[in-house]
Amino acid sequence: MVNFYASNTPSAVDFLKKYSVFWGGSNIVIYDKNYNAIAIEKCSRNYFEVFPADPQAGFTHISGMVCRDPNSPQGKYQKEKRNLYRALFNLSEDGPDALFWNICYKLELMLRETLKKLSRNPKSRDVIKLFTTGFPEGLRKDGLKPHPNQGTVGYTLLTNCTFPEKRLYYCWQRTSEKDGGIWPENPEICQYEV
Repeated sequence: MVNFYASNTPSAVDFLKKYSVFWGGSNIVIYDKNYNAIAIEKCSRNYFEVFPADPQAGFTHISGMVCRDPNSPQGKYQKEKRNLYRALFNLSEDGPDALFWNICYKLELMLRETLKKLSRNPKSRDVIKLFTTGFPEGLRKDGLKPHPNQGTVGYTLLTNCTFPEKRLYYCWQRTSEKDGGIWPENPEICQYEV
């Protein structure tokens, strides 16, 4: 419906905001043919937070991990629900659940700060390197274990990258555990036809 009723980024944001209560949580980046980009973070039906492109960097990003602004109404809502969950299941403040969300926020800060450092026109290879390099140099999680007394926080199973103007799609997919859980050095590449 967005493609039918919206012709550019501002009209898409207006449409999605108007019908926000009808779709659940998701973080998305919207851009139009003029590359006007906006990030929308929506952790539930309750909140709709818009992040315009950073004027100095010239681009925006989304986090698949946490709210970018923990002090926003959405960020406070998420924290309240996490605390309620921990209380319901009698989980400690320094247990695996809290550890997971703390590391997710650290990864979000790393994403934000690294993207800022890449300058206004980052090279695709530098952005790809950020997402496909293992932690702590990059964002790929290979059984990330940030605390010696806790289990692993997670694995990056799939990373993909699309270059619409070149009609290219790159995909890196970790193999299954039975196949060694190996991260590929090179992506699968799909070249789309006109």
